[in-house]
Amino acid sequence: MTSSFKTLALALMLGTAASALAQPANLPPPGGEKPTAFDVHEGTSMAVSVSPDGKWLAVDLQGSLWIIPAKGGKAKRMTDYFNDARQPVWSPDGSRLVYFAYRDGNYDLWTIRPDGSDMKKLTDGVYDDRDPAFSPDGKSIAFSSDRSGNYDIWTLDIATGAMKQVSSNDQADIAERGRCARLIRRSEAPNRATTRSSRSPPAPGPAPPSPHRTVGSVAMRGAAAPAPRAGAPAEAGPGPGCT
Repeated sequence: MTSSFKTLALALMLGTAASALAQPANLPPPGGEKPTAFDVHEGTSMAVSVSPDGKWLAVDLQGSLWIIPAKGGKAKRMTDYFNDARQPVWSPDGSRLVYFAYRDGNYDLWTIRPDGSDMKKLTDGVYDDRDPAFSPDGKSIAFSSDRSGNYDIWTLDIATGAMKQVSSNDQADIAERGRCARLIRRSEAPNRATTRSSRSPPAPGPAPPSPHRTVGSVAMRGAAAPAPRAGAPAEAGPGPGCT
């Protein structure tokens, strides 16, 4: 995704907005290189979130979070160089933002105030926590995580830190859904063909062999289906678990 702003000033200079940043401090670039300021007017693969009052845009760009007036203007950096912060989302009351960052070697959830203060880590461990979103009442956060061994939806209670797994996306479920989809398509295809052919008058002369087959419990009208080959495995219908 590409977004354009009037002016998105990336003032990558020591001390810029230092008074607005909580721990960790706004550190200089690693390696002792001299900071350089430059202007950016576009960005690629960015996430933008509009504040509840519509006055501010929170943006991730080049690993940092920025806040920009919705009417255009100068951007202000909220996080430092080392977060790899992504996908900021405003709380319903506009007092905080939640995002995920790779600061400690894994993607964890973090929260911060719009002025860059009071940055807090919400999740920890070797897991991959990402894609956060506030609940409408602002009391919990939904996010995706591989804590169960596969990527599932989890919720986090902000007050207590308690987590709850909401979805289950194990490999058995994936395989079963794929099997159901294949069988349902095979069951529906002859029905669709029969419906189309019923709109046309029958052709004169002997009827051609019917291409339709009986799949599972789906009974086809018209010519009888050919008998299965000797020793051929029976075709199972979608079954009760397929909807």
